[in-house]
Amino acid sequence: MLLLGPIRFQDFIVREIDPCGNVVTLTTMEAPEAQVQTRWLKYCVVTSKKIAKMHKCIREFFESKLDSSTRGDRKRKFWPHQQQGDYCNFVLYKENKDTQVAIALIAKKLNIKPANISVAGNKDRRAITSQLASVYRIEASQLLSLNRYLRSIKVGNCSYKKNSIFLGNLSGNRFSIVLRYADVSTVTSCLERLDRLGFINYYGAQRFGTTNIPTYKVGRYANPNIKNATAALEKVSRHLRHTSVEGMLLAALKKGSKNNYAMIPRNMLNLYLHSYQSLLWNRLVSRRIQRFGIRPLPGDLIQSNSRLYAKLPENECARLYEEIFKEESLDPTTFADLRDQFHVRGGLRKVFVRPADLKYRFAMLEGRELAEPSGEKFLALIVEFSLPAGCYATMALRELCRIDMSKKAQSKRNDYS
Repeated sequence: MLLLGPIRFQDFIVREIDPCGNVVTLTTMEAPEAQVQTRWLKYCVVTSKKIAKMHKCIREFFESKLDSSTRGDRKRKFWPHQQQGDYCNFVLYKENKDTQVAIALIAKKLNIKPANISVAGNKDRRAITSQLASVYRIEASQLLSLNRYLRSIKVGNCSYKKNSIFLGNLSGNRFSIVLRYADVSTVTSCLERLDRLGFINYYGAQRFGTTNIPTYKVGRYANPNIKNATAALEKVSRHLRHTSVEGMLLAALKKGSKNNYAMIPRNMLNLYLHSYQSLLWNRLVSRRIQRFGIRPLPGDLIQSNSRLYAKLPENECARLYEEIFKEESLDPTTFADLRDQFHVRGGLRKVFVRPADLKYRFAMLEGRELAEPSGEKFLALIVEFSLPAGCYATMALRELCRIDMSKKAQSKRNDYS
């Protein structure tokens, strides 16, 4: 084993990389300079026709460069940043918190729905993370005022944009990780190997949940050919059977009709189905490497002939698909049903990924702090690298450290859970 020390959330820093290749960093918590001035004029209007005529005249005279509104008994929402955009984009910084939990807390303070806040992707809970987010028609000053009340969450770098951040609106993530008690005699060669060869692009443990019933098992039960699914889902606590996705899926299975899945929100159901797909992919890649090694086979590089799903390989790896399909009581028509009913599409994923711009240095460990390098036997390794969107740094660390990097395993190694 290369590295012996536990990883605390303070040791794991994740910064999003935007589509332009810029690393997202919280640098200011000041409101942007006002570019729009608002002034109310006293004007007594009696009828709605005169109100409409007044606003029309203002728009025509100023060539739509000036926006107007009225206030009185019938209040009309006025957005002073119309020219800049309807969305306040900002950097969301958080410590040891799930992205959706942070969004829910911000939305509660702003008295809006969490759905009004959008991000490009979810970041690890056990980490210090920075990512882009956007909220519809909320003043930057109002958003920034939350910094006085939120714990382990900060917002800043606000700007008004015409378009919101959306899921997948990133090119990757930049990681800075401290690995304690590094064995200096072997770590350099391992890092060079990781930089040169990369790692198997497994889906990380975060993809499969941490509850009593893993997310992939719930997704697996959407397959009507799976036996004993109802019995397994009976393990769901009674008080959760009518409120949780697991409970709703149990009800659908009991009724025995595919149409009953309609009671489950599609985005939630897709989360479970994607988890199951990820498990199948992990198993397939493991089996492929065990049987054929890392050498490429004729037919490995395939191109989808459809925008909806990826074509299965027609080489030696095809037998691996057949084996796993048989073990899971699956067939190609099952995926066609999933695609038609749940809009779950297939796709291609790289088997190996190489970290980009990998850098590392050593620092002497002093309690929980880091100092400059010295001649001590055990040092802390500070490693930085970038990965494309959808790739898991925990899998890169597992290749480097040769230990289980899941939350459960690390909790056992840490002095806290």
